[in-house]
Amino acid sequence: MGKIDERIYTDNPIVNSVLRIKFGLAKSEGIEIDTAIHIPRQMQLERGDIGVLYGNLLDNAIEACRKVPEGKRFIRLENKYQSGKLLLVITNSKTMEKNENLKTTKKDSYSHGRGILSVQRVAEKYNGTAGFTDKGEVFEASVILYGIEVKK
Repeated sequence: MGKIDERIYTDNPIVNSVLRIKFGLAKSEGIEIDTAIHIPRQMQLERGDIGVLYGNLLDNAIEACRKVPEGKRFIRLENKYQSGKLLLVITNSKTMEKNENLKTTKKDSYSHGRGILSVQRVAEKYNGTAGFTDKGEVFEASVILYGIEVKK
C-alpha cells in the first residue's frame, strides 16, 4: 500500500484507482510514466472489466520494463473517449527479445499467463478489438471498445 501514487490521472474514479496503484509500483521500480487521458467521469463499463483492461495491461508493461536497464524504463498510456468509442493504448520499453506467442515469461506459468486472453475477452464483450505489437525495444497494446455510453 505504501507504493500508491498520489497523483490524479483522470476524473474517472475507478480508472484512477487502478492507475494510482499500478503507476505507484512502476515509479518505485524506476519506470518513467507518461499519460494522455481524456475519458468521462462515468462510463457504462463494468468495474471488473476496467480492472482487467488496465490492470493486466499495466502488469505486463511493468514486467517487461523490469528487464530493461534503469534509465530506459518507460510506460506511456494514451486513453480517450469519443462518440461511444473508448481507445486505450499502452506503450512500454522492453528488451529486444521477441515473444511471438505472447506467453508469460514467469517461472510459474500455470498460475500466470491469462491476462492477454482476459483483455481480448473484454474487448470482444464490448464489440471491440485488442491488438499487440512488438516493435523491438518497444511493445504496444491497443484496445478499442464500442458502444460505451457516458453515465449522467
